[in-house]
Amino acid sequence: MKVDSGSDWMSINRAAANRAYDAGASAAFAAAMAETGRSSQDGADRPDFTSMTRQELRDWVNEEIRSGRMTVEESAPFLPLTFRLDETGTYEIPAETDAQRFDFLAKTRSNIDAALSMNDNHFAERLRFVLDYMQSRQSA
Repeated sequence: MKVDSGSDWMSINRAAANRAYDAGASAAFAAAMAETGRSSQDGADRPDFTSMTRQELRDWVNEEIRSGRMTVEESAPFLPLTFRLDETGTYEIPAETDAQRFDFLAKTRSNIDAALSMNDNHFAERLRFVLDYMQSRQSA
């Protein structure tokens, strides 16, 4: 599966993320964490989420799916991080041509705070999953 933008990505992401969370994504995450703890990787395989382009994040998510470390459902909460709108908020800036680097760990923490301030505990929980997953892969 290729993670890519769609015409209605916001509603697609929300529905998929809700299904993943409701279906027990946290149990799958615990299993992935246990598997990650048993495997060893060298430093070259560790992603640096503190300085990554949106395309690099998309590529990393796709690789996690292809390798079986992440399901498509588990990838859903990562999708909003890979989108960026122009200054008018109308059009997506293509990730393939956008060289701007982001600190996705800080961005996710900020989004968790924003979700909590809007009393959206469900979305905040899904973002915590993203943050925990990224931190586990970065330090693996």
